[in-house]
Amino acid sequence: MPDMTDNEISFDKYIDNPMGGAVLSNRNMYINLYTAKFDELMVREDGKMQYTVFKDSDDYIIHLKVPSEALPDFYYDVVVRLYTKVSAKKANMNLRRHAAQFFSNDPAFIYTFAYAFKTKDMFVKDLSSKLPKKTLSTKFNTSEDRKRNPNHEISYVKSLFFAYIMMNRQNLFDRNKLDAIAVKYSRSILLRDVSSFEDKNNERYVKQYEKDNPNKKSTKILKKEPTNRWSSSKGITRTSTVAKTSVQSKMVNKTKTTRTVKRK
Repeated sequence: MPDMTDNEISFDKYIDNPMGGAVLSNRNMYINLYTAKFDELMVREDGKMQYTVFKDSDDYIIHLKVPSEALPDFYYDVVVRLYTKVSAKKANMNLRRHAAQFFSNDPAFIYTFAYAFKTKDMFVKDLSSKLPKKTLSTKFNTSEDRKRNPNHEISYVKSLFFAYIMMNRQNLFDRNKLDAIAVKYSRSILLRDVSSFEDKNNERYVKQYEKDNPNKKSTKILKKEPTNRWSSSKGITRTSTVAKTSVQSKMVNKTKTTRTVKRK
């Protein structure tokens, strides 16, 4: 029995060859470029990475806060679902060969790749409501004036690549690590903790305005960020070595947030 169906792909395979059949040109260049960019971000972030892990039967849903290159103290929500339909693999301690599905409220993902991921069953369906409806619409994405990704190809999305590096450095493909920090999956909590594209875009606008106008405050109103339960770990900056991992309580009301993104 094959590890996956034709429509499934592991996170490792996405990074190794996102287009499946055809090898992406300049693949190694992208890998080196994104890894270097992420290492620079970790200097700014003091090595801190934020994520939370849910478990749903044999599946794992990992919600990561991926830092923006352009704006300090601004994070995209990236969600990765690791799952398998192969019974023999459900006991594997290494989840690198599990199939993966993705979500990001990064504009590059939403406007260019979300529909392609959906058509290839690589999209986290529970988060469909967080995207503008037209981005997942067949009519919109197959219209003649649709210029972005007209062939609905899968390719690299920077926020997903950064999430992959975070998962590697935090050992989040290891079942023992995931089981130690996971909480029972709750769709309502995930929906609460992940910002919609509209809200994230609004937040980005405010952050950009305040960066460009340090003596002024934006008049645009941001919704208060919900209280999250974030696992955080601090590593050695500019390397993939993790010096110490701090796993916090699994209970929401006992978890301390390591970083609060202030809303103006």
